[in-house]
Formats: sequence, structure tokens, C-alpha cells
Amino acid sequence: MHERTENKGVIYEFGKFVLDPQERVLLADGQPIHLTDKVFDTLQLLIENNRRLLSKDEMMATLWEESYVEEGNLAKNISRLRKILNADGIELIETLPKRGYRFQAEIRQIDGETNLLVNRRLRVKVSQTIEPDNERGRLITSSSLSEIQSLAVLSFQPLGVKLLDDDFFGLGMTDALITQLSRAGQIQVRPTSSILKYNILEQDTVSIGRQLQVDAVLEGKFQRLENKLRLTVQMLHTASGDSLWADSFNTEFEDIFDVQDQIAIRVVGALNKKLSD
Repeated sequence: MHERTENKGVIYEFGKFVLDPQERVLLADGQPIHLTDKVFDTLQLLIENNRRLLSKDEMMATLWEESYVEEGNLAKNISRLRKILNADGIELIETLPKRGYRFQAEIRQIDGETNLLVNRRLRVKVSQTIEPDNERGRLITSSSLSEIQSLAVLSFQPLGVKLLDDDFFGLGMTDALITQLSRAGQIQVRPTSSILKYNILEQDTVSIGRQLQVDAVLEGKFQRLENKLRLTVQMLHTASGDSLWADSFNTEFEDIFDVQDQIAIRVVGALNKKLSD
């Protein structure tokens, strides 16, 4: 298995792109391009092994060394990078069928402490678009899913009459979602242990997100009638309180664990598609 090497202070420049591992940013013509953590790690791994064939197993073991994920996650990361890097028709990532991937570029390594990239790096700012709210006379933050890199999933709450096992079901649903999101590797997710104390407290969802220091919070409500289950999910932006994404799911309620797993898979699938879009 390939072991990552630490090139402290090194910045990689190839074509119009600049990759800064320390700042964890990719620039194109001086402008930052948003990458999720795993996509960034995938690109860094390819660049650090420029012109060397990396097998899929080797990349999977390096990028997800502490968890099991499907090979499709790697393929999605590669596809995302191709859309960004091959915009000018130059193929930088070569696929060798049934073998793996190889990055091929003329890369220049630059000492991060030099001033060669000062002008470009000064332009990398975390910015927000502020728009006037005519009705309330205040400023609101315009946000998007592409900005979200960390997430907390709160315990799902029942609507209407509360049944005896609703707390058990809601927390189990949350744990299943956290597990699936962590496996997907698209976004950093707070562990179940960090949200347990909020299960018995009636607090504002956005304020909980700020306490947990995450970009967004995922909350859910559910209704049960005999063997039918309806579940609604909403993602809220922590900084602005805006709703970034929402969806609802209906299913037959038979085996509680099977329902939790199946709903979690469907929610994560829908959310990952939205993140990719």
C-alpha cells in the first residue's frame, strides 16, 4: 500500500492549475475551485504519484484506510476531477482498464514560503454573497450546497402523538444516516456520540449546528400510521439558517432495522446526487 509522503510547504503547479496541500485549495487561473475533502485527497494522491500507475485497490486503501466503501466512490471522484481538469481538452488522468489510474502532467513544485504565488493566493478568500431582503430590511446570506464540507445529523423527531419506541427509532435513524454518509466520504459528518446530548433538549436546530461548528445541520421528522412510515429530511445552512435541501420518503414499516438502513441509503443517495450536481 502506498504511504503518503509529507511535502511540507510544497505547492504543485501544472498548466493553469495550482494545488496547495497546506491550504487545501485548488486554483484555476488564480480562482479557487471547490472540492470535497475526498476529491481533494484523490487529486493530491494522483499528483504526488505523477506518471506512476496507481491501482484501484491501492488508492482505495490509501484514501479510505479506516473504512469500507464501494469502488464507485473512487470512480465518482475521478469523474469529478476529469470535469475540472480536462476543461481544455487535455487528458490529465489516464484510465488503464482493470488496472487503475495514472496522472500525467508537467508539474512544477514550488516552495510554499516563496512569493511566486502571492498574487494568486491572496485571491483565495472565503466569500459570501450578500443580498438585500426587501421585506425585512436586512441582509441575508446566499448559500449553496457546494459550500458545505461538514455536517451534523440530529436525532429524528416524531410528528403528532409520540409512541413508546419513537426515541429509539429516531436515534437509530440518525445513526444509520451518519454511518452511510461517513462511508460515502463526500462530506465530514459529526459522530453519533457528539449529538446524543441534543436528543433530549429542545433547542434551535441552527444554534446546535453552531455549537457543533459545522457548515450545515440535517434534521428529520417522521410519522407512523400502522405499517406506513413517512419521513421528511431538511438540511439547514448554519451561518444563514437557509434551507439548502429537503426531501420526503414513504415506505412500509415492517422490520425497524431494515427500514432505518433502507431510508438511510435513499437519503444519502439523494443528498450525494445533489452535492454532485
